[in-house]
Amino acid sequence: MKKIFVINGGKKFAHSKGKLNETITQWDKDFFNVQNGFELQFTELSIPYETNVEIEKFLWADVIIYHFPIWWMYIPFQLKEYLDNVLTAGHRKGMYYSDGRKAENPQRNYGHWRINAGHKIYGYDDMECTRNGFYTARRILSGTQCR
Repeated sequence: MKKIFVINGGKKFAHSKGKLNETITQWDKDFFNVQNGFELQFTELSIPYETNVEIEKFLWADVIIYHFPIWWMYIPFQLKEYLDNVLTAGHRKGMYYSDGRKAENPQRNYGHWRINAGHKIYGYDDMECTRNGFYTARRILSGTQCR
């Protein structure tokens, strides 16, 4: 059985009710079940978590899936905080050993580290935007004046 770990990075905030990420999390729960050949663990970032328990989930999983909205062109604070806390605490505890550099040439390979070699990580983000919105954003970011 494949071991699936899902991280729901959605959050109820102001006018956003977090319904899309709640729905996707429910789809995960409905699909990744024993009948379909999966074991499932998940974390809801709106609920307090224990960092060491989260490290164990990362180590346990064959596949890690996280989904989240994009807020101000970035991941939500609680997901960033979660990743900072768990990845930092997981250093040299089986999650990763180094940042990719080697003593013989420390200028090379910075950032080429891997979480649990052999595990797969998937991300789903929601820009909550129409196709036209992406086109307009691309024009703005490329310096083309919008009319």
